[in-house]
Amino acid sequence: MNGKSQTEGLDFIAAFNKLMAHGEDTITKIDEKVSGETLLLNPQRQQILQYLSKYPCNHINGIVRDLNLSYPTVKWHIDLLIKQEFVSSKTVGNKTVFYPYNMISEKDVDLFSFLNKNKARELYLLLIEKPGLTQKEICNFSKMSNRTVISYLYDLTNFGFIVVRKDGIYRRYYPSKLINELIESYRDRMNNFRKDIKRKLIKDGLNPVVVRAQDNLLQIQIGDQKKYSILKIFANPIITILDKPN
Repeated sequence: MNGKSQTEGLDFIAAFNKLMAHGEDTITKIDEKVSGETLLLNPQRQQILQYLSKYPCNHINGIVRDLNLSYPTVKWHIDLLIKQEFVSSKTVGNKTVFYPYNMISEKDVDLFSFLNKNKARELYLLLIEKPGLTQKEICNFSKMSNRTVISYLYDLTNFGFIVVRKDGIYRRYYPSKLINELIESYRDRMNNFRKDIKRKLIKDGLNPVVVRAQDNLLQIQIGDQKKYSILKIFANPIITILDKPN
């Protein structure tokens, strides 16, 4: 991290902790407790929120698979997180996807949902690594069928992730500038998202203290001396979702 980023991180921590000193005077806590505890002191709810901040706009079966939790457990905890406005949902195609409240612009939900597909992400990263491949070369490198490659190239083009350029009889595929534009735009959006998370944690009586603030990760201690944990909020979803293992 450079000197400017370190200074910004320290400034954010100082401002956050200053707000905490006076926050309870102006923000009412949630009186309703879930099973005798505040919402995010439950480790599974915390795990789900952290996961969705890292890989937003996944459907419930994907969350079940990646976190190795049962379907009823994930459904129960997501419903509670939605009720307290920590998580939002939207229908994409024939599935409902979930993401942290106010983290993702609604117009980008379909895009993030698409990037949660392993093969779509794999093809896109291949073109970042090897720009200018033809369709046949993409099939050879990816070991995917011609039909699968055609389908994902079509979607990647429609979302604006790639552009096609004619080279004689060949059509060559290149990554567009969209991903860089999204990374920059979500850096700005994440500032508001961080503030929103901060207010919700105060409202839930979790006494949050920022212990580390980086460009792409916010670590917050929540709870009290008897019971506390570190909540990790990933703060640039484009970067983390592209880095998602297949």
